[in-house]
Order: sequence, then structure tokens, then C-alpha cells
Amino acid sequence: MKIKYILATLLLSFILFVPESYALKLIFKRVVFEDSKRADFITFFNNTNKERTFRVEWREMVMDPVQGLRRATPQEIANMQYKVSDMIRYSPRRVNVPAQSSQQIRLMLRTPSGLPDGEYRSHIVIKQEADQDGLDNPSGPIVEALPAMSLPVFVRKGKLSSGVEIETFTAQNLGNAVRINLALNRTGNKSIYMNFNFVCNPQSSYPYLLNKSNQNAIYAEIDKRYRSYDFRIPPNQEACREVGLKINEPTNNSGKNGELYASKIIIVQ
Repeated sequence: MKIKYILATLLLSFILFVPESYALKLIFKRVVFEDSKRADFITFFNNTNKERTFRVEWREMVMDPVQGLRRATPQEIANMQYKVSDMIRYSPRRVNVPAQSSQQIRLMLRTPSGLPDGEYRSHIVIKQEADQDGLDNPSGPIVEALPAMSLPVFVRKGKLSSGVEIETFTAQNLGNAVRINLALNRTGNKSIYMNFNFVCNPQSSYPYLLNKSNQNAIYAEIDKRYRSYDFRIPPNQEACREVGLKINEPTNNSGKNGELYASKIIIVQ
């Protein structure tokens, strides 16, 4: 029997998250409710050539300073006095989407009375269900890797702010690559998103963009985040004598750079 490497939710207890270009694509990276905003929507696309069924559900997640996002433990969920998943009604919760078509999920906010000022967050997950044809295969169920994506939904109340400081920034010469180690401190009382731009300053030629990393987050439950990167030196480019880092605010859910948060130049060791 020819086996496809696909993850069916009826067979395994977790979701495999695949690149959004594979079969499922979101138009926004996050949703924010603040000020008087009480309604919004999420648009996603079925990028396949077949009608698919998708299920929408909430998931509580927390950020680790080193590993990034992970699923919250039952105890961590029990300690969350207020959850966005309890404040928002959404529909549809299960929907068939034609091939190469889009679908909107409508969100309506109702905050509880006496909600303290602050930032609150839950994550909404959109996942494709297994095809019934594959489950009813006479040779046995076809194990199919089902695409799923999540995005954070924020509720913010009161006067909130955020910033970032570069605590540690090092660059190591690996021959045909540069290893970057970064430690960042978040300031303020809300989450922050950042675009990173790394610029190589060679010994005897013009600076060039070494690499970039967009939509990096430090969520409000942590104050520090560690990141590591190995960037290859582009062909026909000189090795870096120095590496510069600029941290900018992303603009309007896009990859463009807005306000400059922080910058630093270091010598490659």
C-alpha cells in the first residue's frame, strides 16, 4: 500500500503545522481589539485544487524565552483569570471551502464587566479535516498530513506601551557563514512585534543586506527573548568585518519597516 505522510486528527492527538504556501494561507498574522473596536474577521485561503473542510477552534499558548511559542499546560490555563477565548464569539466553527477559494471567520468581542487594564491573548487555530475518502480506503486509512495554522488574537484595555532593548548581540565567523546570537529585553506592559535587518560591513567593499527576519514577537508574559541565526555569506560577496542590526516596528501586519526601535553594530569575532 502506498502511504502518504499525512497527519490525520483521528489517528494522532496533535496537529502538524506546515508552511502556509502548502495548502492553507492566512491574510493576516494577528488580530488586535483595542479602543472601541468590537468586531473583526479573519480571512484564510484553501490553496488546494479540491474542496476541503476546515475546523476553527481556540488554543491557549505561552511563549518561552528560548523555544518560542508552546501549548499552555493545564495548570497554566487554570491560572489565566481572563482569556480572550472566553470574550469572543466566532463563526463559522466548521466550514467547507471550495478549491482555490477564501473564507472569512467573523469575530465579535464582549469583554467581561470589571476587566482590568492590560493585554490578553488567545490563539485561534484553523485546521483542515481528514478527507472521508481517505479514512474509508479499503486498504486501510490513508495517513495524510493535514495543514493547520494559528494566529494570536489580542484584547487590549487601557494605556499600554512597549519597547525593546538589545542586551546581547554577537557575531561569529564560520567561514562561509556568520552565526548571530541575540538577547532582547522587552520594556513596557504589552507584547511587541519586530522586524530584524542584518547588514554586513565588509573590509573593503560596500555594505550589503546579510539577511532579515520579520514579525518576531516577545509576548507580554516574558521580558526577555533569545534568538540565534546562521546566515550564509552570499556568493561573490566579501565576508563581514562588522554586522549591523536594525530593529523596526512592522507596519500594518506587513513586512515593511516602521519606527526604529533599536540598532547596534558589532565586530565579527
